[in-house]
Amino acid sequence: MKDAFNKNYDDLLKAHVENYQKYFNRVSLQLDGSNAANLPTDERLKQYNTGSSDVGLEALYFQFGRYLLISSSRPDGIPANLQGIWNNEVCPPWSSNYTTNIMWR
Repeated sequence: MKDAFNKNYDDLLKAHVENYQKYFNRVSLQLDGSNAANLPTDERLKQYNTGSSDVGLEALYFQFGRYLLISSSRPDGIPANLQGIWNNEVCPPWSSNYTTNIMWR
C-alpha cells in the first residue's frame, strides 16, 4: 500500500490493466441476439429484470466475473474464496474454506 500511495492514479491504472489483461485476454465470449449494447447498463438491467432478453448483458456479467476473479486471485497470493458480497451469511457453509470434497444435495 505504501508504494501505491506514492503513485498517481493514471500510473496505477495503467499497471493494473497491463497486469490483468494477460489473463483476461485469453477468453472471449460473443453471444448474438441483442441490440441493447448501446443502452446504459442500468437500463439494460431494468429491461432484463422485466423479462427482456439481453444475451450481451449476460456476456458482460461473465466477463465482469472473470475480471473480479483475476483481480482477486493472483499468482503467489491466495485465491478468492466463497466469501464476498454474494454471501449473505455470518457463518457461511464450510466457513468459506477452500474445499474440494463438497457434495451438493
